[in-house]
Amino acid sequence: MALNKANANATAATFESEEKDETMIQDTAPAAEQVAPATTALAAPRTSALATANSVVKMNVISGLKDTFRVEFDSLPGIGASQGTFNLKADDTDIGAEISIQLLSYQESWVASPNDTKADVELVKYSDDGVTSRDGINLLAHVEDLKAQGYGKAKIAHRVILVGELLATAKDCDKVGELVMVDLPDSGRRAFNTYVLQASYAVAKGRKTTEEAAVLKLKAVPEKTKSGEKYTKVAFA
Repeated sequence: MALNKANANATAATFESEEKDETMIQDTAPAAEQVAPATTALAAPRTSALATANSVVKMNVISGLKDTFRVEFDSLPGIGASQGTFNLKADDTDIGAEISIQLLSYQESWVASPNDTKADVELVKYSDDGVTSRDGINLLAHVEDLKAQGYGKAKIAHRVILVGELLATAKDCDKVGELVMVDLPDSGRRAFNTYVLQASYAVAKGRKTTEEAAVLKLKAVPEKTKSGEKYTKVAFA
């Protein structure tokens, strides 16, 4: 719209100059010529930014890996994050605060639980669709039942499981070079979604290849809630 307005101003100046003397024509023409280049220079970046944004929407470099192959809780060696570090779930081996994986697949999962470390593990229900647990229980109904039993913090957590080759760990680990799965809580899932957006933008701008975008560097960061409770946040480099 700015470019059209500039053209209209230039046209109006030309019409007015035809009714004035030769001196006014000479004064008006250069002014019109000076406006057009400035307006054109401002329009170009906007077009480029819109083109890049559209590229990001069309080129989600990670979405093609979703559900490439689904895993169960015991399909592959599992990695979790707690107390500011990553650990192997099988024997709680500390593998350090930073790991790298070559992403091959990822899947969403939901967990309805009492959200209480002292509760019986049988009260935890897992789901692949966020509606019904794998053993046929409605998640919302299960949470209401847990609250009725006195578990006031019961909730449904939306998680994500990353599947890929373990490329590197901060501490020695005999699983490097093998397929593993990294189970991330809701905060980690949101961090992963942010990474996907940033990586897609980098690929669209030519700063990174699709293959490079699939190499994930994760860091376990100790944090505290407002109430002082400790937890571990997973960040993506």
